[in-house]
Amino acid sequence: MFLSLVDDAVLRHGIGVMLFVLGLLQLVIQRAEREIETHASSRWASLSTGLAAGFTTMTANAAGAVMTLYLVARGVDKRRFLGTNAVFFLGVNLCKLPFSAGLGLFSGATLVRSLALAPAVLLGTWVGLRTAQRLSQAHFDRAVLVATLVSAAVLIVA
Repeated sequence: MFLSLVDDAVLRHGIGVMLFVLGLLQLVIQRAEREIETHASSRWASLSTGLAAGFTTMTANAAGAVMTLYLVARGVDKRRFLGTNAVFFLGVNLCKLPFSAGLGLFSGATLVRSLALAPAVLLGTWVGLRTAQRLSQAHFDRAVLVATLVSAAVLIVA
């Protein structure tokens, strides 16, 4: 219902600006080495992150950035970060299936394309895990925050 009321460009730009501001804030907090664990671990932070991730994934497939900001703020180590994201988005995407199907987003061509790209996904997973193992926690956190800022910029510019 929300998507029928809001222009696609306005939605992308709005989510992009929100993510960009939150990403910059996270970088500033890290640079200042402030302790934010108590804020990030509150029930309110968890609930609002879950709601924001659900909303942004259904409207703009941008929940990765929301989860990144939350998990980095919580100080989650890189192995748990990757595992949490994998399990979270498996669940989220399974929940989205009926809605996406109802919107007519699937076709035979989509299935063929998905099957053709499956090896690339597996290769990307392998490369990503190997890369994460080689990065220190601090470099990993910076890398995922920079990736969040880049994705936010794409949403703003697109």
